[in-house]
Amino acid sequence: MTLGAACLLCAVSTGASSATTGSSSASAVPAVRQPLTADSHSPVAHDNEVMALAAHSGRLFAATDQWEYPGPSASGQVLVKNSGNAPWTVFEQTQSLRVQALDSVAIPGDQGLGSGHSLLITQAIVHGRSVVQWLLDGANSFTAKDSFALPSTATDVRSFGAHESGGVWALYAGASPTGILRGTWSPTRRTLMFNRKPELTAAPPGSPGLKTQKVTGFADCAGALFVSINTKLYRRNDGTLPPGVARWVLVYQEPPVGPFNSGLRGLTCVSHDRSPALLVSTEGDGNVYRFDHLPRGQLHDSASASPGHGLSGLVSVLEFVPRSAICADARR
Repeated sequence: MTLGAACLLCAVSTGASSATTGSSSASAVPAVRQPLTADSHSPVAHDNEVMALAAHSGRLFAATDQWEYPGPSASGQVLVKNSGNAPWTVFEQTQSLRVQALDSVAIPGDQGLGSGHSLLITQAIVHGRSVVQWLLDGANSFTAKDSFALPSTATDVRSFGAHESGGVWALYAGASPTGILRGTWSPTRRTLMFNRKPELTAAPPGSPGLKTQKVTGFADCAGALFVSINTKLYRRNDGTLPPGVARWVLVYQEPPVGPFNSGLRGLTCVSHDRSPALLVSTEGDGNVYRFDHLPRGQLHDSASASPGHGLSGLVSVLEFVPRSAICADARR
């Protein structure tokens, strides 16, 4: 989302009021244009992109960046809006060019806190270190004790996921170029405990045939956790693994993509024909595909996963073609 003149478009669900944009479509979402700040000297005035929005404990948070900004203070920020009528303010000033991952995840009620609690989680360069950081419920700031230092400032996180298995709830961070990192929730310490060893190591950037290795999304679906890394879709094996069984198994591989295309995006769990299914889009053409009949139990082999097809009969079904829809709408 490009900010242009340093603003955010706030949908009515945030509680923003008054004048809405005109529209002839009955399905259009009314929105108001709100400035990030009224202070012309504030560094937030030159943010030029919103990477993510997250509603958390009655507040709305935004992750921003300074992509290709030529001036001073070229660093992304975490912004907060405390109510529908409140202004956007700086929650955290970072040293990251981009704060590109931000999410709020509900903590299961059996994890020592009861129901109704959640974590806001993000990653940024703060005080010279790249850290994954989180805060519980309505806390007013990130703290050093609720953070995990990544190997270097060149390591960043594009996506987060959460999954509970066997009574253990964990949060997963897709770090480039490190791989998938797992932080388990401690009910006694009331915080996350990250393992420095990645569960799944992606091929490093610059590998033959690869431009980047972006962990683009997670989805908890059909009792298992899925992740998309560039053109590949993996599923996690929970529990104790038999000898020779991998923790993450390749279940689908998209056919080769063109330049300036990093593969699968927007991985989401939905219900289709009363069963869990996955939706995913492909960067470039924007086509949306659906995966039904998701595999259950532990998976032992990914050898049958080939471009366009996957393990255990996992096959992509074309759900939506934006190009055709746009052309059809233009002809009306």
